[in-house]
Amino acid sequence: MAEEIKKDDWVVQESAKYWNPSVKGEELVGSVTDVKKRGDFGETFTIKTDAGEEIKTPSHVALQNRMSRIDIGDRVKIVFDGEGEAQKGKNAPKLYTVFSSKAR
Repeated sequence: MAEEIKKDDWVVQESAKYWNPSVKGEELVGSVTDVKKRGDFGETFTIKTDAGEEIKTPSHVALQNRMSRIDIGDRVKIVFDGEGEAQKGKNAPKLYTVFSSKAR
């Protein structure tokens, strides 16, 4: 028979926050703790900030392309560069610059 778990032993599990930058120059800095290659809309990364907060990146194509060589444990600084020019019938692309330092 399974051991009974006391009420005080339960801990609420929260999902990582989602980073959705809207102001040019916004940054996300920290270490990559998880990579989802097949998320709902593409690749997403979970970044643990220096403050200990876990934040998921959006699956924007430009960001996915720049994060393609990033591995778990690498440090990254992602800077939102604003929006590019929209093509007819499409949303404007979100643009990013990514800096990284390989895990040692």
